[in-house]
Amino acid sequence: MRKKIFSGTIFLLIISCIITQTGAGDDAAQPLQYLIEAEGLSKGSSVSGNTPPGGYLKQGISYYRNHNFSQAISELSKAIKANSRSADAYFYRGLSYAADGNVEQAVFDYNRAINLNPKYLEAYYVRALAYSVKHEMDKAAADYSKVIEMDPKYVQAYIGRGFINAVAGNTDKAISDINKAIEIDPKIAKAYFIRAVTFANEDKMDQAIADYSKAIELNGKYVEAYINRALAYAYKSRIEQAERGTPFIDKAAFERAFADCDKAIVLDPQNSGAYLARARVSMMKLDFDSAWSDVHRAEEMGGSAKQDFLTELKKASGRER
Repeated sequence: MRKKIFSGTIFLLIISCIITQTGAGDDAAQPLQYLIEAEGLSKGSSVSGNTPPGGYLKQGISYYRNHNFSQAISELSKAIKANSRSADAYFYRGLSYAADGNVEQAVFDYNRAINLNPKYLEAYYVRALAYSVKHEMDKAAADYSKVIEMDPKYVQAYIGRGFINAVAGNTDKAISDINKAIEIDPKIAKAYFIRAVTFANEDKMDQAIADYSKAIELNGKYVEAYINRALAYAYKSRIEQAERGTPFIDKAAFERAFADCDKAIVLDPQNSGAYLARARVSMMKLDFDSAWSDVHRAEEMGGSAKQDFLTELKKASGRER
């Protein structure tokens, strides 16, 4: 078995966007979007079924669905005061807190909803998402597993658990979970993206590129898939170069890599991660001026390159900035 050349660090930097919905170079957690969409992620999902036709709860849910989260929290708090045993009120207030950036309070409310209704499947699912944002991955995995136990066809739970296994380096488990998700629903781009990341972490670049391409086929605006595919093309060339023991550069591979970076920038001009990815590709192509130019551009946007990359670029280019 050949020595593993690629550590997987670059690809795992970008997979964080699955949870945070941020740019690839941004480490700040912004759980808004995925929690807004949380109710509808699983086909056939529903709340616990005891939502009354009117009152504070109905109004709070309406505010939540219209993204007026502070008002939703206010109304749902009134609902809880009126009926402290309403699991739905805690569930929706938790969603509203999370969407408003208060993940700690969201977890508290999800806990309460689950205590009141231990079969509240969606509460386990969104609590898993919240634990992931808090980087409490063991707790998140346990909740995903609980969701799967309750509903073996809950595709997003397999994707979430597969993500956690990918981050933890549990390749076989990650692939198994993602394969199951794809078996249930073969049209979810994110599933192919996570499986691609997992393959890339094992230096299986051809398989990674194929899955990134499938993700892009399903979602032509999947910025992170373009960024990661660019890196996969470049790292594949680097791996082949190392195996040959020659300074050979695959020009076609780098052309594809740059094309993907450029596409990502067209789709999201303010995504600092796309510029940082292009900087890495430029460095591997020994175009240090272009690499530094993209680093500076990313920094102007508020992004920051990882220290190991900057150290490598400084050494390779013979300059500090």
